[in-house]
Amino acid sequence: MASEGAVIWAERAQAELGAARRFRVLADGLEAVGVQAQLVGLAACAVRDEEEHAFLCAKMARALGHETGFAKPEGLSSAATPSWAERHNARERVLLDVIAMCCITESFNASLLHTLYSRTEAGAARTLLHRILKDEVRHAQLGWALLAAQSQDGGCDYVADHLEEMLDISVRDAVFLPAATEDAGESRSIGVLPRAQRRAHFCATLDEIIVPGFAHFGIDTTSMTAWRDHKLALHLQEAEAPED
Repeated sequence: MASEGAVIWAERAQAELGAARRFRVLADGLEAVGVQAQLVGLAACAVRDEEEHAFLCAKMARALGHETGFAKPEGLSSAATPSWAERHNARERVLLDVIAMCCITESFNASLLHTLYSRTEAGAARTLLHRILKDEVRHAQLGWALLAAQSQDGGCDYVADHLEEMLDISVRDAVFLPAATEDAGESRSIGVLPRAQRRAHFCATLDEIIVPGFAHFGIDTTSMTAWRDHKLALHLQEAEAPED
């Protein structure tokens, strides 16, 4: 049976494949609605980045003992069509897709990778984390740059209507589950955040990076903090519930 570290790297590999597919759709969508060529180019470059990340993460997973190098992450919402796909304005639909992928998913990824890189011991895992981190920062910047342009062109108040749904799609429930044991020793050598630290890291990223980022553009972030508080309370109740 593969170790937890091997499974996590295999889940990263699978997630990177999914990210490559999403960026391919985003690049086509951005081009179709006439977004400036530089931003379309960034999305196209992200496709190649994510494909390379998938290969490298799978290679690391196999080195750690995973059989195939790829594993489907558990705890994510199914790939249902988001509600904003029904908006009549094509540019708004594409913008919301980019925000969900870049401003939320990739910003969380970049924050996590930065933390992992700073805490992981020198070795193959740390080198790989640094390689992926540089790309993930660029991917997140694509979303914030597009949001900045849209806020100048015509405003983006409607983004607030979909922020909670974006979090539901992007964030695994496992982030909020309490950890029964501390596993920092192994984690420092293989680039994995100890389970006991994942919830606090997620909340810090949301409160210090994601929420202020949207607030900077005048977007109401009340739903995001309410979503976080609900998740925390829900899983606290589950943890405290008596066993049968």
